Amino acid sequence: MDRTARIIVGVDHSQESLNALEFAVEEAALRRVQLEVIWAWSDHTPRSHAFGGAGDGVDVQLSAQRQLEGLVESWISDDLDVTIRAVVDKPDTALVDSAERTELLVVGTRGRGGFLGLRLGSVSVKVAGRAPCPVVVVRPTVDGPGVNTEPRIVVGVDGSDSARNALRWALTEASVRNLPVVVVNGWMEPTVVATFPGMASPIDAISKAASNLIEAELEMAAQDAAGVTVRVQAVSASGASALVDESRGASLVVVGSKGQGGLSRVLLGSVAQQVMCHAECPVVVIPEN
Repeated sequence: MDRTARIIVGVDHSQESLNALEFAVEEAALRRVQLEVIWAWSDHTPRSHAFGGAGDGVDVQLSAQRQLEGLVESWISDDLDVTIRAVVDKPDTALVDSAERTELLVVGTRGRGGFLGLRLGSVSVKVAGRAPCPVVVVRPTVDGPGVNTEPRIVVGVDGSDSARNALRWALTEASVRNLPVVVVNGWMEPTVVATFPGMASPIDAISKAASNLIEAELEMAAQDAAGVTVRVQAVSASGASALVDESRGASLVVVGSKGQGGLSRVLLGSVAQQVMCHAECPVVVIPEN
């Protein structure tokens, strides 16, 4: 057991957070690291809703701690090193502030306060945009007729530093899990070709450039790729669409927090947000630095 590394997971009794807890437990056992389970609530959380009508102050904290310990107990084995904390703080703030020197921070798609019509909760978005470590947003894996259910890790590259970090993380994780990696770059046919049908399309050149970009990124990450089976896909689709399509039946899909062309003031890029909303397997968001 590595007692210097850990995985953090945020829970709140929602089914989505229980899915996140299950994922975090399995990942901590696989990596042989500590697991920290955090239940955070702000003063704006109705206490009767969160804690079954518990009292104020210390009573609320103790009630929450007992409930959290009871919840976690049924999910963990005796050989897993687990820390359990119930804290009064905004959930995203509590998770991000705890994430220094953390291997993974795991959250569900929506919490107890989420609106049913939303695909992704605000806590998930804020944590993925601000955390200093990789963030896993646990989405259900979808399979069915015609879906490629081969266990694999999917990662998107676009030449950005953020995507380069994502590629290296995906290759390292694939080595731990003994899985192949599918490296995806999505490209779009220039609008001018659609506007002027008689104009020759540079599709072949764009496709070749996309394949070259993938190969160049893999060459820079050659040390991380040692022993990992890698397949490349340069596809005519937006980056987000290409990753969502390939996510069906995958084990993980990995994206950088901001891609090529991302604004410096934006905490989370549009591709990362779209993949987090629509992917059909758990999504890992890798920070820029």
